[in-house]
Order: sequence, then structure tokens, then C-alpha cells
Amino acid sequence: MLTACTGFVAAQAQNNVITGMIQWDSTINASNTTSFLVYLIVHDTAANTLTAVDSQQVTGWLASYSFLNPAPGLYRTKAAPILGTPGASLLLPTYHDSSLYWSTATIISHGTGPNYAPINMRTGVNTSGPGFIGGNISAGANKGTGAGIPGIMVALLSNTNQTLKYVYTDANGDYSFNNLPLGTYTVFPEALNYITIEATNIAITSGSTSVNSLNFKQTPTHIKLIPAGISDVPAANLFAMYPNPANTTVDIRFADGQSGKVNVSVTDVTGRLVMTDQVDARGNHQINVAQLQSGTYFIKVASDKAAHTQKLVVVH
Repeated sequence: MLTACTGFVAAQAQNNVITGMIQWDSTINASNTTSFLVYLIVHDTAANTLTAVDSQQVTGWLASYSFLNPAPGLYRTKAAPILGTPGASLLLPTYHDSSLYWSTATIISHGTGPNYAPINMRTGVNTSGPGFIGGNISAGANKGTGAGIPGIMVALLSNTNQTLKYVYTDANGDYSFNNLPLGTYTVFPEALNYITIEATNIAITSGSTSVNSLNFKQTPTHIKLIPAGISDVPAANLFAMYPNPANTTVDIRFADGQSGKVNVSVTDVTGRLVMTDQVDARGNHQINVAQLQSGTYFIKVASDKAAHTQKLVVVH
């Protein structure tokens, strides 16, 4: 404890530094030997990418981290518990000061003086039940050891959007969650520089306790679910969208020959669902975006046979 505090005071003595301590609720039975990787992250608003420009490993409750001599700019910091160290499974990767998502993290506006950016770790939930959810994240549409991507963090959320636990994909790109109670879940992969299209409404029931092939693919810009039996088709074959950028409303015009019900959903750049609707795929459908903040979003139209996602820019 004394070492961590001493290191923090020494870091504060530096003029050009971003520094802080890592702490969590003292009632959580994590360990003072829990280790973390702490990242210094830059968000490129033009390219909409996140880049870790520096990182370091620290250990313990009230352990201090320090990034010396960063260039003036806007930053985020994030602490990720190193799985396998004592207590790491009880804590969730967390941004300064206590956010699970980069879009709601506290932004550090750094000039030339010291900035204090503590990280208050969020905690997971121990679960018990018969349920299992597992799958693969690959560089293409097919599951397999050749295309699997290791080391991607995958979070499991409850139907109330509470983050329960997380894992990392293994050497083959596989991930799994077990001991789950009956209920409905969301699976949310996260990797720097990629936008997540999460998998929602994953049901564990008494008649179906296992979901074994919840697979995602990584494209140059996204990590998104591979829907079973549904192909990703060119937008012109499914719908057109205008205006883009939009201010108040967006019109979805379905391609000729479309019929039946389709799901229209809007997600933000973190992959979180902000609105959804089921409509008849005939003629036009209007979406009101006046209540959304200015920024980048993704509109997905999915039928029982095809799906496509397009980027939408909202400007007020």
C-alpha cells in the first residue's frame, strides 16, 4: 500500500503526466495481488478509431499508473484485469473513472500539466445455473482454427444491460460462458479500432440450456454476429437510406420485390442498441433521429433471408 501511494505522489511531482490509482469496492473479495494492464487511449474522431498509444502493467488495490510526457490532446485510460491473477475474474475492464464503455468514459483533456485520472473498477456477478453460451470470432464467415482470432474480449450482459462477466477468445478464436441461470442475455465483443454489432436476446430456457454457435466475424471496421442461415447482401438489393447525413428524420426505401416483416435497428458506435422496430418491407419507412446526439450510427435491416448494415451520420 505504501509503495503504491509513494509511486503516485512521485508521479504527481511530474509536470507532464496522466496518472491515477486503481481501486474497487472493498467488500469485493478481490486480491491485492490482482494485476492489470492499463492503456492510454486516443480516439480519432475523423476515422472513428480507438488506438492504445501506451500501456503498462500494475498490481494491487490502490496501485498507481503513470504515463509520462504525453502530447497535448484528449485521452481515455482503461484498466483490464489480467485473467489468471488472483481476483481478476471478479473485476471488469473499466475506463476512467468508472465506465465499461469508451463512449461514456471520462475524457482527459491533457495540456502540459499533471492530470489525475483514477479508475474505479466495476465488478462482475457470480452466476449459477445450467446455461451455456459459446461461439467463435473469426476473420471470415466460417468457424475454424485457421480464421479464429485470439485475445478478443467478450462481455456477457443481462437483459437489464448489467455486465455480468467477460472472457477472452482462445488461440482458436473460441469463447464460452457457463453456469448461467435461465434468462435472456447480450454478448458484446470489444476490440480497439472495431465497432461492435452485439448479439441480443440470447435466450437460455429450461428446454434449451445451450447456445453453442454464437459466432462473430471481424471485418475491416466491425465485429458483428454471423446470423444463422442469413447472408449479408449488398444494400441496393435490400434498402436505400436518405438523407445521409440526417438532421431530424431518415427515410428507408425498401427495394422492389421485398415483402413481409423486417427488423430495423439503430446502434451507436459502441454497438449499443438505441432504437428498434419491426415494419412491413413495402414502400418507405421513416425513422425519427431528432432525439439522437450528433455522431455516427449504424442502421441494420434484417429479414429472415438477408441482412445489411449502413452507416448513418446525424448532425444537429
